[in-house]
Amino acid sequence: MSGSLNVAQLQYLFTTTLRVYRHWTWMKGFPVLVDEIGTVDARLLWIGPRNGKRVILYFHGGAYSLPVQPFGLSFWNHIRLKLESEGLPIGVAVLNFTLIPNERFPTQLIQAVEALKHLIANGYEPQDIFIAGDSAGANLILALSSHILHPILLENAGVTAVPSLSLTSPIGGAYLMSPWTSLTPGARGSSVENDAHDIMTSRTLRYYERKVLEGVPESLRVYLEVNKAPVGWFAGIDKLVKRVLITAGELEILRDDIESVAREISRYHNDVEVIVQENGVHVDPFYDIRGDLTEKILDWFRGGLRTEYVGTVFAPPQIHLFYF
Repeated sequence: MSGSLNVAQLQYLFTTTLRVYRHWTWMKGFPVLVDEIGTVDARLLWIGPRNGKRVILYFHGGAYSLPVQPFGLSFWNHIRLKLESEGLPIGVAVLNFTLIPNERFPTQLIQAVEALKHLIANGYEPQDIFIAGDSAGANLILALSSHILHPILLENAGVTAVPSLSLTSPIGGAYLMSPWTSLTPGARGSSVENDAHDIMTSRTLRYYERKVLEGVPESLRVYLEVNKAPVGWFAGIDKLVKRVLITAGELEILRDDIESVAREISRYHNDVEVIVQENGVHVDPFYDIRGDLTEKILDWFRGGLRTEYVGTVFAPPQIHLFYF
């Protein structure tokens, strides 16, 4: 994301998620498959054919301000095709949510809830749904999980209530790529030492942090900044999702915040895998689509697609760090 252009200029340059998707499908020769999900300006955009059994629900990054990028669509198409070639067919549906400043948070959370409800209403069992997101999209996964655990039920300070969501079984898995976990980080650790190495600078990040938090009531900020949530915030997450994968780059400015949240989640879930890529940067798998980290991501999906859920087995929580 450029530090020299503002949100309005970048949105003009990058257009909209729907236009990016339509152009990408045209370039790939894929059909345009769009599901309206019953909430204003939100829809699911399918990468390749719909799969009637299992699906990856993808929340794209871009600081809640920018549309999905073609390289993100290409990455998830690569994952889809690779799994399909191994006898593990799965659909990929991209949530086209409303960008800020057109709508403020929690509009995007409402749309995420409605997307998940839409898939379940159309026959997908929760255990056959895998939610994936990068950067702000991963932030949205954390907000969604937080809302299920701590529902936003009442209208507060002019903010529309977020629909409740109850699940009959845990979601199949959640993959967070370079999650954005704190919108007001301190000037310390990786945010300082990696500022000259990451593709995202601290200056650019601070600009988007201000844009996202503008107009968000104080009571809702914890859903955007789970790093600042009270102790026990993630208690019960093992009942919401079967498995969790979190990846980060060693050279990310967000690395310390990502590792902190990963450790907190692992206190309440016994299947949390965290991979920190040596010399990796923010959302690094998008730039090395056939690299070692992509293969580890595929391994994680293979594990989830080949095993059946038999209930939570309580064990001391652990976090797995791999540097390669």
